[in-house]
Amino acid sequence: MVVGILAVLKAGAAYVPQDVRITPPRVLRQIVGTAGIRVVLTTTAHELPGGLGTVVPIDSIPDNAAPRKARSGGETAMVIFTSGTTGQPNGVQVTHANRCNVLLTEPGSLGIRPGDRVGQLLNIAFDMAAWEILGTLSHGGTLVIRGEEITRIGEITAINGAELLESAGVSGPVIMLGILVVVTLVNLIVTSGSAQWALIGPVFVPMLMLLDIPPETTQPLYRIADSCTNAITPMSPYFVMALGFLQRYRRSAGIGTLFSMTVPLSFALLVVWTLLFFVFWVFGIPLGPGAPVRWKGPPCHPPNGPVRLCPRCSTTSGRSSNWRRTATTNRCSTKDSTHSARGSSSGSAHPASKPGTPARSAVTSSN
Repeated sequence: MVVGILAVLKAGAAYVPQDVRITPPRVLRQIVGTAGIRVVLTTTAHELPGGLGTVVPIDSIPDNAAPRKARSGGETAMVIFTSGTTGQPNGVQVTHANRCNVLLTEPGSLGIRPGDRVGQLLNIAFDMAAWEILGTLSHGGTLVIRGEEITRIGEITAINGAELLESAGVSGPVIMLGILVVVTLVNLIVTSGSAQWALIGPVFVPMLMLLDIPPETTQPLYRIADSCTNAITPMSPYFVMALGFLQRYRRSAGIGTLFSMTVPLSFALLVVWTLLFFVFWVFGIPLGPGAPVRWKGPPCHPPNGPVRLCPRCSTTSGRSSNWRRTATTNRCSTKDSTHSARGSSSGSAHPASKPGTPARSAVTSSN
């Protein structure tokens, strides 16, 4: 999709990056309508839902296709949408001037020089991916595109982690407490909620699903830990803002003063939210409409869950080891045959600064 991004910019349009593997069809349609998207670029490896307008698989365009003359575009270079985990996804328009100001001046240039090799690892829907791609190419560096092995690292880690925890006999509540601790510590370093979820979600969601903990339960676990340590990490820009306000009333206050005042509050929030969550867990209280805190019945039969149910394996009392290994793919392997699985999978607009302002093209795919 790097070629698609460069083509959109050269054509004078703006691109709206999305990953069809994790963005629900409803959200994709909403983004297309909000941003006024006319063309959706993808690859033949991805199947897109209907209702998105004109779809162009860029890897099916003939090499001898006649080029068209580029035209001058508008001010908008890209529109980045949030994931929408806290409500309606919001999009922010980024202009060419803003993007150039970040990429071409210190320290935003990151010291990239001709001959430097930079790995392209981030999901294209993440705003920092533009830094990776456009920043490297703008300074004459070499962009090293990630391969299939890296794109599946989350899946591999999830499966191996689930098998390790299962073999160790770790119970569900202990696993969930471990998730809270890990996310709390990561949040001290990565303070962006969307960036942290992009790192943790592809691992924790399928891993806990394999351990029969639904995604509806994983999300509040993440939110509890993510919300409690934002106030105490100097890595957060809001920490500096809070320190500035504190010094207006106590001029001698420093980082240690603010830290000592916020740590008790942060710890209290973590304890209270955790206890409240386990009240829901122990009594089986739904987290919302159609959002059970735990799956009922045999492990291989989660109600309406995103785990794909195999026509053959679903008749057993539990998942076989072969099915557990392939639960995050669309294939199910048994000792006597390999057959397709069936089921569904679950799966980012302040609306674009000027609602209805057309972002003429979109890149809707994964890398």
